[in-house]
Amino acid sequence: MQIFELYFNPEKSGRISESFIHQPQNVYERKLGKLYMVGEMLEMSKSDSPFLQNIFHIAKERYYENTSLSPDKALSETLKEVNSFLKNKEYQGKLFIAFLCSKNFSIHIAKIGEVKVVLLSEGKIKDICQELSKNEGDVFQDIISGEMKKKDKLLILTPEIYDSFKKGNLFQEIMKAPLNEKVMDKISALQKEKFPEASGVSLVMDHSLVLKEESQKISDKKTKKFSFPSFFKGIASSFSKIKRPKISLPQIKVPSIDRKPLSLFLLLFAVIIIGYLVISVENNIRIGRQKEIISQIDEDITRGKEKEDILLLKKSLSELEKLKEKRTQLHQQIEERYISLENELLALSGWEEVKDIELIKKVEEINPEGILITNEVLYFFTSKSPEILSLNLKTGKEHSYSLPSGEGVDLSSSSLNRSMFFASPNYLFSLENETPSISEIAKDDHSYISLSSFLGVPYFLKNNGEIFSYRNKYPGTWIEKGEKRIENALQLAIDGSIFILDKDNKIHRYYRGKYEEEINYLVFPSFRANKMETFSDTPVFFLDSKEKRIIIANKEGDVKRQLYIPGMQNPKDIAISSDQEKIYLLDGQEVYSIEF
Repeated sequence: MQIFELYFNPEKSGRISESFIHQPQNVYERKLGKLYMVGEMLEMSKSDSPFLQNIFHIAKERYYENTSLSPDKALSETLKEVNSFLKNKEYQGKLFIAFLCSKNFSIHIAKIGEVKVVLLSEGKIKDICQELSKNEGDVFQDIISGEMKKKDKLLILTPEIYDSFKKGNLFQEIMKAPLNEKVMDKISALQKEKFPEASGVSLVMDHSLVLKEESQKISDKKTKKFSFPSFFKGIASSFSKIKRPKISLPQIKVPSIDRKPLSLFLLLFAVIIIGYLVISVENNIRIGRQKEIISQIDEDITRGKEKEDILLLKKSLSELEKLKEKRTQLHQQIEERYISLENELLALSGWEEVKDIELIKKVEEINPEGILITNEVLYFFTSKSPEILSLNLKTGKEHSYSLPSGEGVDLSSSSLNRSMFFASPNYLFSLENETPSISEIAKDDHSYISLSSFLGVPYFLKNNGEIFSYRNKYPGTWIEKGEKRIENALQLAIDGSIFILDKDNKIHRYYRGKYEEEINYLVFPSFRANKMETFSDTPVFFLDSKEKRIIIANKEGDVKRQLYIPGMQNPKDIAISSDQEKIYLLDGQEVYSIEF
């Protein structure tokens, strides 16, 4: 996230406008993220000058006091402390303050007075604090929380600056591209030109994908390797340069002393000193080498961010992880880089935490292994029971179908308002307008592992990559002779072309029986899909049960969104609504609806 502070006529008489930013200083503070404040005081006296600074100092100390709290809880405790301070001071003028804390893409906001918080997202301008009361009583009352997306921009503005930005169409200018110093200089110049008398401050936050990278200057001098001969030669030469003064002493008889214990002590002392020196030199050499590695990693990170190269950034993260394991004096620097790069990779991969999900049904009759949707009717099935349950999402009507084969459902698909359920060894059960029919189909020797359908025609996949289509009861080989077959295939999906998912999460596209291309999805964290779904004019949807996320990608190899669902226990299957506005997720025996 890039942060810009814009001040306009800050020394205007009778007014103070200030912004404050605190970046986490250690691993404990990073648990709570960053803290921001924008404030403005009107009708102030000279004695009120440090008032806003004092408020932010109190807030910062209280916010990071207990890092075991969540950011919203920490902000709530902070506001209580600030409210107490405001009541004791009894400031008589007008006071506008907004606090904002952010961690990754989550934000929590509280405000007093007419200060504005504006979100610029997907071409829309929204005052996201309209739901908050104006808090005219000069105390904080409410907190509003939400999630930002990558490329969103957030502005906190004092009243006059908000009015000038709105009248001057500056919000539209800010939305045009990722921000940098040059763009912000242009915005500032436009504001001053159109509204030269406006006074106040704006804090601008940009979830841009290309961030400024703080570089660390590493010395070009190479560390010399430790050498025992050189070390002792240096000691000897040092002693040889010492001049020994001649002193005449009277001869005194000294009793004979056994010098062996003293010699042993001196020898032990020398060994300890030499060992300490060796270890110190080796540590310096090691740290010097790690600094060189960190410097190279920093260059790779900068290049990766500029090009949005996920592969290069993932490589840099792996190298940082190796350095983390060594636990040297540079551990803090390495840890900070690792966390920052991890967040950058999540942003590039469209990571979103889904909190708004709706429970549709808990299936009690069976323990479903899969779901299917056709014409707003959800079907639940399992390979262990011949029962297929349905739920009409419009009417709420439930129904049960029993397969006459007595077998459970292994595979399913839907097209042209027709639901298909395959039961081993060779039964194809269909529902069209909720009218059932069953047929026996001739089957190849090998087991089918995936079923998809297009224009009412079922297509089956074997694990050796062969595809069979059934335009009647008999299978026809779909892939042309001599064309590439995908070994260790997992699933297929159809939109006119056929897509096959392999064990390495690569997609192979076929068209009219011919192999067309391989599609690789670069995503962080790496994923293992156990379900793939697509249709004509839709993205590709992947369910990664282990990581509790749904990945939405286009058919050119770009990941658009990752929907992370932290509350899930055992995600099994997904189904996409016909209007492509909802994903239905089967978690254990519960089905949830997710809008996307």
